[in-house]
Amino acid sequence: MKRSVIDFWVGVFVLIGIVCIAFLSLQVANITSFKGGSHDTYTLYAKFNNIGSLKANAPVKVSGFTVGRVVAIGLDPKDYQAKVTMQIEKPYQFTTDSSAEIL
Repeated sequence: MKRSVIDFWVGVFVLIGIVCIAFLSLQVANITSFKGGSHDTYTLYAKFNNIGSLKANAPVKVSGFTVGRVVAIGLDPKDYQAKVTMQIEKPYQFTTDSSAEIL
């Protein structure tokens, strides 16, 4: 009887460990958002001379808080600048005179 109780608790701790590793892996990969639901989004575009190592699915942050994601990066054929397309959650509204910076 004692052995089965010990085996049970070992199994519980192993399962908790696997769940923690999976959660941390998803957080490090930056592919999930555990906000408890999805928000409606709107699209913003920004042009940059140099985007460095920016990639699609990168977070868009304001004061360290994630407000959206980069969904596409392309080249504007008119002025040959990098055009970044971002999806921003609707609760966060930006004016047309806002500026963006790649860090």
